[in-house]
Amino acid sequence: MAAATATTRASAQNAWWRSLDLYLGLLVVVLAVLYFLGRSNEGALLGFLLLSLLFIVTVHIIVIVCAFRESAGQGFLTLCLPFYAVYFVFKQSESPMLMKLYGLAIILN
Repeated sequence: MAAATATTRASAQNAWWRSLDLYLGLLVVVLAVLYFLGRSNEGALLGFLLLSLLFIVTVHIIVIVCAFRESAGQGFLTLCLPFYAVYFVFKQSESPMLMKLYGLAIILN
Protein backbone atom coordinates (compact mmCIF):
# COMPACT_ATOMS: atom_id res chain seq x y z
CA MET A 1 0.00 0.00 0.00
CA ALA A 2 2.84 2.39 0.83
CA ALA A 3 4.54 1.75 -2.53
CA ALA A 4 1.32 2.57 -4.39
CA THR A 5 0.97 5.81 -2.42
CA ALA A 6 4.57 6.79 -3.18
CA THR A 7 4.04 6.06 -6.88
CA THR A 8 0.85 8.14 -6.89
CA ARG A 9 2.65 11.04 -5.21
CA ALA A 10 5.52 10.86 -7.70
CA SER A 11 3.17 10.90 -10.67
CA ALA A 12 1.17 13.80 -9.16
CA GLN A 13 4.37 15.81 -8.71
CA ASN A 14 5.27 15.34 -12.39
CA ALA A 15 1.79 16.08 -13.69
CA TRP A 16 1.59 17.92 -17.01
CA TRP A 17 -0.34 20.86 -15.55
CA ARG A 18 2.51 21.65 -13.16
CA SER A 19 4.93 22.37 -16.00
CA LEU A 20 6.07 25.95 -16.44
CA ASP A 21 6.52 25.35 -20.17
CA LEU A 22 2.78 24.84 -20.63
CA TYR A 23 1.93 28.20 -19.09
CA LEU A 24 4.72 30.05 -20.88
CA GLY A 25 3.54 28.56 -24.17
CA LEU A 26 -0.02 29.66 -23.41
CA LEU A 27 1.24 33.17 -22.62
CA VAL A 28 3.19 33.29 -25.89
CA VAL A 29 0.09 32.20 -27.85
CA VAL A 30 -2.10 34.84 -26.16
CA LEU A 31 0.51 37.54 -26.75
CA ALA A 32 0.91 36.51 -30.40
CA VAL A 33 -2.85 36.65 -30.97
CA LEU A 34 -3.06 40.07 -29.30
CA TYR A 35 -0.10 41.31 -31.32
CA PHE A 36 -1.55 40.27 -34.67
CA LEU A 37 -5.01 41.54 -33.74
CA GLY A 38 -3.39 44.78 -32.56
CA ARG A 39 -2.20 45.57 -36.05
CA SER A 40 -5.75 46.57 -36.93
CA ASN A 41 -7.40 47.04 -33.52
CA GLU A 42 -6.15 49.55 -30.96
CA GLY A 43 -7.83 47.72 -28.06
CA ALA A 44 -5.97 44.50 -28.80
CA LEU A 45 -2.71 46.43 -29.12
CA LEU A 46 -3.31 48.02 -25.73
CA GLY A 47 -4.04 44.57 -24.28
CA PHE A 48 -0.79 43.25 -25.75
CA LEU A 49 1.21 46.13 -24.31
CA LEU A 50 -0.37 45.90 -20.86
CA LEU A 51 0.01 42.12 -20.63
CA SER A 52 3.64 42.35 -21.80
CA LEU A 53 4.37 45.10 -19.29
CA LEU A 54 2.75 43.13 -16.47
CA PHE A 55 4.79 40.02 -17.33
CA ILE A 56 8.08 41.92 -17.61
CA VAL A 57 7.61 43.78 -14.32
CA THR A 58 6.62 40.56 -12.54
CA VAL A 59 9.69 38.72 -13.85
CA HIS A 60 11.99 41.56 -12.78
CA ILE A 61 10.51 41.48 -9.28
CA ILE A 62 11.01 37.70 -9.13
CA VAL A 63 14.66 38.09 -10.23
CA ILE A 64 15.31 40.79 -7.62
CA VAL A 65 13.77 38.67 -4.86
CA CYS A 66 15.85 35.64 -5.90
CA ALA A 67 19.00 37.76 -5.96
CA PHE A 68 18.31 39.12 -2.47
CA ARG A 69 17.79 35.54 -1.26
CA GLU A 70 21.31 34.73 -2.44
CA SER A 71 22.91 37.74 -0.75
CA ALA A 72 22.26 41.41 -0.13
CA GLY A 73 25.13 42.41 -2.41
CA GLN A 74 23.76 40.49 -5.38
CA GLY A 75 20.32 41.88 -4.67
CA PHE A 76 21.51 45.48 -4.73
CA LEU A 77 23.59 44.86 -7.86
CA THR A 78 20.56 43.30 -9.58
CA LEU A 79 18.38 46.19 -8.45
CA CYS A 80 20.77 48.96 -9.54
CA LEU A 81 22.58 47.53 -12.59
CA PRO A 82 20.33 46.18 -15.32
CA PHE A 83 23.03 44.10 -17.00
CA TYR A 84 23.94 42.42 -13.73
CA ALA A 85 20.42 40.97 -13.66
CA VAL A 86 21.17 39.16 -16.92
CA TYR A 87 24.47 37.91 -15.50
CA PHE A 88 22.78 36.81 -12.28
CA VAL A 89 20.03 34.88 -14.05
CA PHE A 90 22.18 33.06 -16.58
CA LYS A 91 25.47 32.62 -14.66
CA GLN A 92 24.87 32.83 -10.90
CA SER A 93 21.41 31.34 -10.54
CA GLU A 94 20.93 27.68 -11.32
CA SER A 95 17.16 27.88 -11.71
CA PRO A 96 15.89 26.82 -15.14
CA MET A 97 12.53 28.41 -14.30
CA LEU A 98 14.20 31.78 -13.79
CA MET A 99 16.15 31.41 -17.03
CA LYS A 100 12.99 30.66 -19.03
CA LEU A 101 11.04 33.53 -17.49
CA TYR A 102 13.83 36.07 -17.94
CA GLY A 103 14.58 34.87 -21.47
CA LEU A 104 10.97 35.48 -22.47
CA ALA A 105 11.05 38.87 -20.74
CA ILE A 106 14.15 39.82 -22.75
CA ILE A 107 12.42 38.78 -25.98
CA LEU A 108 9.37 40.89 -25.10
CA ASN A 109 11.53 43.92 -24.31
